[in-house]
Amino acid sequence: MNSLEPLKMPLKGLRLIEASAGTGKTYNIVLLFLRALLERDLDIGHILVVTFTNAATEELRERLRHRLRQAVQVLFQRAGGVDVSTDDPLLNALLVQRDSADLLRAAWKLREAASRLDEAPIFTIHGFCRRMLQEFAFETGAPFQAELISNEEEIRRQAAADFWRRALAEAEETEARWFLETWGGPDGLLESLDIFRGATDIKVLPQLNRPKIPCFRDLGHLFQAVRDGWKQYREEIEHLFKTSKALNRRSYNKSVIQSALEAMDALASQGSTPLVLPEAFRRFTPAMLEEKGTKNGYPTPTHPFFERCGRFLDCLEETKRLQKICVLQNAWNFLEEETAQRKALEECLSFDDLLNILDRALDGPSGPDLAQGIRLKYPMALIDEFQDTDPVQYRIFQRIYELRQTPQPLCLIGDPKQAIYSFRGADIFAYIQARRDAGSQNIYTMDTNWRSASHLVQAINRLFRRAPAPFIYKEDIPFHPVESARKADAAPLVLPESQPGKPPAALRIRFLRSERLELTQAGDITKKSAREAAAADCAGEIARLLNWAADGQARIGESPLQARDIAVLVRSHREGAIVQRALRKQGIASVSLQRESVFSSREADELLSVLAALAAPSDQRLLRAALATEMLGWDVPRLQELNDDETLMESVQQRFSHYHDLWQRRGFLPAFMELLKGEKVVGRLRSLPEGERRLTNTLHLLELLHEAAQTHTGTERLCRWLQEKRASHPTADEEQLRLESDENLVQVVTIHRSKGLEYPVVFVPFPWSDGPPQGKGPVRFHDPNDLKLTVDLGSDQIDAHRKLEEQEDLAERMRLLYVALTRAKYLCVVTWGKINGASRSAMARLLFPDSAGGTSDVGAASRMEDLDEEAMRRELAELADDSQGTIAVEDAKWETPEKLHDGGAHQTSHLSARTFSGKPGPEWRITSYSNLVAGADPHEPDYDAVPSLPLETPPEDVSDPAFLFPRGPRPGECLHEIMENLDFPTAQKKDLETVVGDVLSRYGLDRSWTPKVIPWVNRVLETPFSENGENGLKLRDIQGSDRLNELEFHYPVGSLTPELLRRAVQGDSFYERSLEGLGFGEIQGLMRGFIDLVFRAHGRYYIVDYKSNHLGNRVEDYGRDALERAMRQHRYPLQMLVYTLAVHRYLKTRISSYDYDRHFGGVYYLFLRGMRPEKGASTGVFHHRPSRKLVERLNEMLAGGQEPT
Repeated sequence: MNSLEPLKMPLKGLRLIEASAGTGKTYNIVLLFLRALLERDLDIGHILVVTFTNAATEELRERLRHRLRQAVQVLFQRAGGVDVSTDDPLLNALLVQRDSADLLRAAWKLREAASRLDEAPIFTIHGFCRRMLQEFAFETGAPFQAELISNEEEIRRQAAADFWRRALAEAEETEARWFLETWGGPDGLLESLDIFRGATDIKVLPQLNRPKIPCFRDLGHLFQAVRDGWKQYREEIEHLFKTSKALNRRSYNKSVIQSALEAMDALASQGSTPLVLPEAFRRFTPAMLEEKGTKNGYPTPTHPFFERCGRFLDCLEETKRLQKICVLQNAWNFLEEETAQRKALEECLSFDDLLNILDRALDGPSGPDLAQGIRLKYPMALIDEFQDTDPVQYRIFQRIYELRQTPQPLCLIGDPKQAIYSFRGADIFAYIQARRDAGSQNIYTMDTNWRSASHLVQAINRLFRRAPAPFIYKEDIPFHPVESARKADAAPLVLPESQPGKPPAALRIRFLRSERLELTQAGDITKKSAREAAAADCAGEIARLLNWAADGQARIGESPLQARDIAVLVRSHREGAIVQRALRKQGIASVSLQRESVFSSREADELLSVLAALAAPSDQRLLRAALATEMLGWDVPRLQELNDDETLMESVQQRFSHYHDLWQRRGFLPAFMELLKGEKVVGRLRSLPEGERRLTNTLHLLELLHEAAQTHTGTERLCRWLQEKRASHPTADEEQLRLESDENLVQVVTIHRSKGLEYPVVFVPFPWSDGPPQGKGPVRFHDPNDLKLTVDLGSDQIDAHRKLEEQEDLAERMRLLYVALTRAKYLCVVTWGKINGASRSAMARLLFPDSAGGTSDVGAASRMEDLDEEAMRRELAELADDSQGTIAVEDAKWETPEKLHDGGAHQTSHLSARTFSGKPGPEWRITSYSNLVAGADPHEPDYDAVPSLPLETPPEDVSDPAFLFPRGPRPGECLHEIMENLDFPTAQKKDLETVVGDVLSRYGLDRSWTPKVIPWVNRVLETPFSENGENGLKLRDIQGSDRLNELEFHYPVGSLTPELLRRAVQGDSFYERSLEGLGFGEIQGLMRGFIDLVFRAHGRYYIVDYKSNHLGNRVEDYGRDALERAMRQHRYPLQMLVYTLAVHRYLKTRISSYDYDRHFGGVYYLFLRGMRPEKGASTGVFHHRPSRKLVERLNEMLAGGQEPT
């Protein structure tokens, strides 16, 4: 093994670089990249870099960009004779060892690389595989144009349900009952298959010979023999039990015998084979009689019935055990095959598929040619975060670079001590295999810490050197102490206890005394009590630091310590919530960073209840469940009012019906945003504990629901989608909990989320809370002989294999602890004590190591369990005394933790608002035409805002589809959307069939209307807008480039009242009569609306508004007089003014020589049911152009002062 010298390491063959925390891994990757450009003269597009996340690829690209620019500047200056250098000695050494001509060539080389950096192949592993499948599609056999999905959980659930249905259909009655009793349903079976997840190449034990497995049918025969035997021998058995001198009467006393007889009576009366036997049944078996039922010196009582019971019990247990193993193996194989087939049918691929397809292709007949093609494209590769690899990933790079046959450099960079993502499929044993393949001569270590203060580096070294094999696999994952670069010492953490030249202890152990804490019978502190005490002490210490900072006594260099400089690391959301509660008690605000899915949050549960009520507002049970959520905030007395007050229930149902209708018309998000506003949800959530977190989760979920609504249309489908997401295990990045605030707050972070980050001060209050896995189910481990992932479902060796599983689990817990303790830059504070279960934690192996150097946690556990509280405290004090001042042990102050002073940063205060005694002015709001006339939602398009009524009795014979087509808002919106989606000049029968049919279906109307609506639509397109055909205007002639559909506008309204409108139109009866009886309060704010169509013709601009009003069943009912009556009745002249003013203001800003009379052509109201080409504008077409004087007067009276957008 070698210490890494990045300028000397040979750039050929396999090289493994092990980088401890804080040792500058990314810096060295950048340096090796520059060496490849300059020394190997590689093009920037030929150096492959693979890292873990998209964020890491962007960070690496930016670091490269900075270094390239820096290097180019130095090289050009040195080539010109200027003696300059950078602040980086290694970069200087790389650049200066050249003559002037070489310097110039290098400068141009790096300058070109910098200009083409976006072409650099810097990928995630999935990005790399996807690119290779695209570029070598024929060699890999990858499907063309397959959709990439981030989560295949739903496909797997469907496959599991399919397996379940088939299995139960083929099972006889007893086996079917066993399926149901064992798993409950397909979801239970799928959960049992988690043991196989994340592995494509897995060994399964035991290997069963299917024909030899006992079946449930055999059980039936054996149970029938027991039933028959009981009928035949019952009296004999009872006599034997009661009179035998050989029986142990402690185990077979009178009471026990009577209970056993009654249990067997009940069992024998069963008609079906039992799958679960009463405990008393065992008393009739030879094994029980021999083990516990017979006195010493006596022969065990025998009877043919006992033999029958023994055979049935043995067969039942063995059948259930072996059948479970068999079903799990079959189900897993079926799931793998079925999931692959379903993805192929749906033309989609998961991220894992990208790797597996490339892996199979490299192993196939064209594998060598494919490997050579990739190798020629990328003659050098740098693989970052390699500790998180898996066998498939490693095998891909093995095959591409043919490690033993080619000199092309493959550099694998990672830190095995930070391999903590096994739950995502990462496999530390793949790394171990790569390490063994590399050989010690090709392994390099990075041994200088550039992140942390020297005192903290020494403390961590001291702690991990206490255990002979801290990471269990000593030869494969050794611990090497690192040196400090003392970079952080230049601006040290200063505390009141600091002394010149002697920094405070960097690793502090806060010791929980057991006094006044809840204890177990063994005298250990209970976990629950320890969690609360550790969190309280942690919050108190943070308050003390922030108080010192406020007084200028805690600072980093010359800058005061801030809340954002402090992180509390936890293992789970549950632990994080405990810490946040404790911080709030001390008046400290915090923010939580987690990798958990937002679908597992309680907000997802509540949102599901609210969505169910929105989907069915008439269902009072669902409505009450929604109101009872914290999101809507109804308490019990208020909910009780719903039972007593029918008017209140009707009012609530009306509101939810409004939200439901809005969902149907405008989609999910507008409806729910209206609910948030109408039910005052945002303020309510913010007022709750963890309010910002709850609001962030809610808005995040709404965003994901909005995206899902694009493909899961309809209320029921969207509710079902959310329900399935709640039940599944989402892993997509966009589904992870988001940061609720970026203020200067204490950060509560899961250890997994903290990897790769650093914080000046770190608290780890629960390092004692981890422990070995519990349970006696299947075992997942790696075979020590070949390092292959193995699942043991119940072989004879399962107990030995369970020990290997426990060893692997401990090793990962040790690595997780290492990540937690190495996040700090200056100070790390951990909590310890004589706590129940702490002896089996990873931290116990460091604090109380097993001197024998064992690879399990048993040694540390036995050592700790032998120590009382005082002895434990003394050992920790000895550790501190031997640490040269880098470690300190302090008693925790959980009972009286320090609180944040009034002047402290970010104190959570209880504030109250002053009473407003002034007179409120008009409400600033967004309004619209429909809002003015009917109090409707201002965010809706004005589709026939007021219902239309027929003006006469329909004649007996009506056949025109325009008159028969359904009436009401929904059919009206349907007709609007048909017109919006048509390209007027090119709309032919085929196009119309597609558009009309699809829109009818979307609005829940029968597609059989399609052939009837098409001729009607053609009539509308061909109807001239004027009786004499002036300008030849008709919809058919309007090109797509001359029209705008659904034009949305906003323009400011300084003051608007009904009286102001009446004054503006005074003297014009057309408008005056339409404003009669209009009443609304004074409005200030924005006028908002949607104009169906604005088009340009012959240099003028026109407004079109489609109307689906049913005015009668004759063409004559849509003449000029009838249309004028309808216009006045529905106050359309007011709508006309609102729209005209919007277009007038807009055109003034867009046309430099704008003139109202010359450029604005007026407004066409097209009453679609009455339009006929042969009638021209005499029926169905209403045209009007407000006078210039009226428009300008209204514009001045509204006094908005701004133009519309």
